[in-house]
Amino acid sequence: MNRREYLECIDMYEDTYRYWIEENEPKQYAHSGGFKGEQEAMDELSDIYEFFELKEGVRANGFATRVKKAMAGIRYDAVYFDEDVIDTTQSGGMAEALRRFTGRGVLNSRRRDPFFKPDFSPDTLRSFYYPGALTLVSHELAQKTAAKFGIAYGEAEEPGDKRTSGYEYGSAEFLRECLLDAGEVLHIPEVLYHTYADGDIEYEEDKEAGPEGGGGASEKNEEVYGGVTCVILSKDNPSQLETCLSGLRRSEREEGVSLNISVVDNGSSQENRLKLEVLAEKYDFKYTYEKCEFVYSRLNNIGAALMAEKYPENKYLLFLNDDIEIPEGMNFLKPMMEAAARPHVGAVGIKLLYPDGVTIQHAGVTLLKSGPSHKLNGYSDEEEYYHGVNTRDINMLSVTGACMMLRREVFEKIEGFDEAYAVGYTDTELCVRLLVHGLSNVCLNSLYLIHHEGATRGRDAASERKMRRLLGEREMFYRHFGDFLMGGDPFYSPNLTQTDLDYGINVVLPGRAVPLSRPEEYTGKYNLKASGEKDGKLKFAVDYCGYELNDELGNGNFFDIRGWAFIDGSKGFDYEKRLILKGGNKSYRVRAFDTYREDVSEVFGRKGLLLAGFEAKIVSGELEEGVYAVTLALIKNNTNKGYCREDICRIEKSQA
Repeated sequence: MNRREYLECIDMYEDTYRYWIEENEPKQYAHSGGFKGEQEAMDELSDIYEFFELKEGVRANGFATRVKKAMAGIRYDAVYFDEDVIDTTQSGGMAEALRRFTGRGVLNSRRRDPFFKPDFSPDTLRSFYYPGALTLVSHELAQKTAAKFGIAYGEAEEPGDKRTSGYEYGSAEFLRECLLDAGEVLHIPEVLYHTYADGDIEYEEDKEAGPEGGGGASEKNEEVYGGVTCVILSKDNPSQLETCLSGLRRSEREEGVSLNISVVDNGSSQENRLKLEVLAEKYDFKYTYEKCEFVYSRLNNIGAALMAEKYPENKYLLFLNDDIEIPEGMNFLKPMMEAAARPHVGAVGIKLLYPDGVTIQHAGVTLLKSGPSHKLNGYSDEEEYYHGVNTRDINMLSVTGACMMLRREVFEKIEGFDEAYAVGYTDTELCVRLLVHGLSNVCLNSLYLIHHEGATRGRDAASERKMRRLLGEREMFYRHFGDFLMGGDPFYSPNLTQTDLDYGINVVLPGRAVPLSRPEEYTGKYNLKASGEKDGKLKFAVDYCGYELNDELGNGNFFDIRGWAFIDGSKGFDYEKRLILKGGNKSYRVRAFDTYREDVSEVFGRKGLLLAGFEAKIVSGELEEGVYAVTLALIKNNTNKGYCREDICRIEKSQA
């Protein structure tokens, strides 16, 4: 990598959105008929829609023609689109006049903080007005909603005017009701509006009420409540099960919910079976012992069927892992019931944190290139991410079965869990099947529980056998739903990263999607100087070295080695990183790709170390069997000379 490429790469990380614009937006939009075509399109839109602007800004070039093209001749009740923030010395009418006069100008100003939105998400809409600064609502729908709340069509309320709803015409609350009543809502995943100030649009009613969790128009009335049947699977885990049961019964009392519990045991030891029978008396639950292989789908179906016969009046089903801990004061049953009661809702999940109470385990599942993935898994919940996705109740493709509620009638209508899936994709398969049936899934990220993940049956990633079973279920999942998912995840923008668990922009950055490295036979072509602890010339650390069955891009069967390294006193682009594998009858060399490491730059106080990271994904099948000691080599550009550190880690290629 030369100096220009190196600096360009760093610039991509520091201003990723600029690169996204260059990749995704044409340099100049070809308007149909130029200014005349744009004006005609705007006149047509104005005949159909009222333009509701909640924040001051400016429309993108070719706004009307692009909206009209996206509509494809279909008349929608409401239309919204993506937006960003624009920093410009022009403001208000001057910026609009400049745009109209030149057709450009505003777009040449610095744009930042894009908001790439999901397709219509009714439960996210209840949390905050995510359609944003500008929404197009048909005149008919705006008039109908105004009449519904006793508001004069086209007129804002007079100061001090108190109507039944309290909504002002054109306010965020009013627009929310418009969209919730709409028949067809179109989201255009293009940045068509630039605001002059960032920040989400909150509802005034929620600000007045204070933080309550969930936000928006909630059906908090007694009609939604009914009995809850809770199904828990447990084997040889009495201590943690008791923690779960204790919290459940406490929540039942505090929230005033009728809760009936079923515990299904697929083969505890005799000692633990006796302990569970004691717990059944103490916590009043139905205990079913059925010694068999752990098949999550089948066991949950058994538990649900047994309880349906005994408590047919219960309206809701709650599936809960035995390693769930309910923090004191965390009332979660009624909020889950309120969400599940909405006619359009399928499954309801909740944010789960690891036992440290800070790290996110689950905040909803999104469809990425590697398949359905737990967004923000491993991230700290002490920060707020991308428009509050970890603090608000939002629609998601799927929620985890570790804590999932749905109406019993819905569960029975879709015939429960598909028992062809044993463990890994059981909850996701159910949730996507609900989507196919026209229902939406929602994750309550305004609340949380603690999840001691993998306490009973262990983690799939720790077992090659379990990982291969998981991959088999993934293949079956795509056979079943591949056509439905061809259009992507409706609750996750295609303009956001398709490979990572954060909410970064969908730009392929060096080190974010590392390709496979194919080993080449090494014959000692490098002239390497060993750098030991004493001279400290080559500084490095290995963060991970292990075998992987697959990655986020679908690559499989490789050794993954990653860390950071640099030559002290040199510029970051002076050396290229290589790994040399020594062992068996052959030695190999592989390329290690540069990765972005802001932490290394901060620790050593040098901006030139932003690309000090490295990662190599070494194709396993092209190595001979044996144990290989890995040598890290940094080679001076355009030479075969460099520094090395031997035996930084070891990998073993064994017979398949």
